[in-house]
Amino acid sequence: MGHLISSSINDLYINGLREIINEGQLVDPVVDLTSPGYSRQVRSSCFIELSPFTLTLTNPRNRIITAKMPDIFNAIGMWFWFVKGDNSKDGITFYNPLSSKFIDVDVDKNCFYGVWGYRAKNYIQKGIEILKDDPTSRRIYIPIFYPEDVGYQSLNLPCLIGMHLLVRDKKLNLVVNMRSSNAYNVLPYDIFVMSLVHEYISVLTKIPLGTFHFVANSFHIYTKYLEEIKQLTISKNSYDDPFYVMPKMIEDDFEKIFEVESNIKKNKYVSINKVLEDIDTSSLTSYWKDILLIVFARYLYINGLNPSIASEFMKLNPLKRIVSNLNREEIKIRTG
Repeated sequence: MGHLISSSINDLYINGLREIINEGQLVDPVVDLTSPGYSRQVRSSCFIELSPFTLTLTNPRNRIITAKMPDIFNAIGMWFWFVKGDNSKDGITFYNPLSSKFIDVDVDKNCFYGVWGYRAKNYIQKGIEILKDDPTSRRIYIPIFYPEDVGYQSLNLPCLIGMHLLVRDKKLNLVVNMRSSNAYNVLPYDIFVMSLVHEYISVLTKIPLGTFHFVANSFHIYTKYLEEIKQLTISKNSYDDPFYVMPKMIEDDFEKIFEVESNIKKNKYVSINKVLEDIDTSSLTSYWKDILLIVFARYLYINGLNPSIASEFMKLNPLKRIVSNLNREEIKIRTG
């Protein structure tokens, strides 16, 4: 069983890809028509796999893989979708319109069937309650892959099996168990979202953030992308930058945060300025105001409102104070 340990997510990412290239086994293409590996234009592509493989990130706030930068809108959206337990169609397509191609949709109910993020919410809450009452427990497991999923033909069968919360050395560790992990294209999102969920639980339980473990039963890359992956792994570029280590998450009024995020997505604000006013005048910390400004930028982009402003936002991420790059008064002038 392969295992890499580092405080740097970029080191884990690059070295994980190298391990697959050097030590992985060539496997025939999948034939399941509902598998993302079949449907995402890699249907004729074999894949190279390590099974199983573990990545251990000792600093979970170092979660942004700059070597393969994730779409920040999609990454933030997946976190909201996960912790809110949202299974509405618009809940995730607002951030990633392509998601509807890979998820079973009930058009009449405007919802996604079997969406695994929706499964997590109640178990996360239960886990938080147990941790507060008995932090020594080894029974706090958040299941995502259900028994009825075995053999079920679906576009959105969970790749995530579940998450195990463990307190060790007075810190909260998280072990993420993956059925399948696309190490090149999808891992940057999985690490970002799951480590942010990890810190979210740490904040709500007031247990210091510990180590993040990512265990994949199938840790793979597709041969279709082999040459570009090789170029990435032989690059002499250093992808580590302290700027991309996210600051400590701060406990806040999460109900208010979720309300503003939902209102932006549902276009419930009478004007763009009202969005900014609601964010600015709230008692929320700068950490969460910045996250909500990312949601606001997505709103600007998909509604075709001043694409130049939206594109400037798109170059940013939740760690950089947006006001230092695009003054909010300037936004009001240019969008008013």
